[in-house]
Amino acid sequence: MAAIAGTEESPIGVAVVEDHPAFRFALEQLVSRNPRFKLVGSFPDGASALEALRDSPELVALVDVELPELDGISLLRSLSTGNSKRALVLSAHTDGATVRAALTNGATGYLTKGAEVDEIEDALIATSEGRTVLCSSAQQALADLMRAESPDETLLTVRETDVLELAASGMTRSDIGDELHLSEATVKAHLAAAYHKLGVANRAAAIAEAQRRGLTVDRRRSFSD
Repeated sequence: MAAIAGTEESPIGVAVVEDHPAFRFALEQLVSRNPRFKLVGSFPDGASALEALRDSPELVALVDVELPELDGISLLRSLSTGNSKRALVLSAHTDGATVRAALTNGATGYLTKGAEVDEIEDALIATSEGRTVLCSSAQQALADLMRAESPDETLLTVRETDVLELAASGMTRSDIGDELHLSEATVKAHLAAAYHKLGVANRAAAIAEAQRRGLTVDRRRSFSD
């Protein structure tokens, strides 16, 4: 899809979908006073917006998530079935699930209602060009959600924990190998993997970091490798 134009001669068409009257009026004013935009519609609920915009020409829909009649996510999903519309979410909600739902159902950008006027204007332009715009809180919420849903690759394996615990007791790599029936090279590899996961460079730092994270390491002595 070609970018939606954004000049005074060919302004970006913007439709506002917001149920709060005062905030909707403020957004209408924001759009109307900027010559790069043209207000093509303003709607207090998702159902009326969908009816009016389903077959509309190219535009950017500025959408709240919480809407009566038809919620914002459902509206985004329905509008995204056409190829001539893009959507920027402006919402009070910044939890990861809501941000992800908006993006997977057709939103190109996501801002909070605390965004400054110039942030919204810039985001409307970026959205019209197909560029993704996420405010910092939306980015953080999405990252937190992804981390919570993915296996934690930073957790030590059982063997890495065993090796690190024995290292914390003051054993050398050779002693640890004898204790666990591993070669010294294998012990060194487990220690290196633990250092990498913990983001440290030596045994003492690994022991301290493992303790900080609540891993089961009994630190009685520490030595640098």
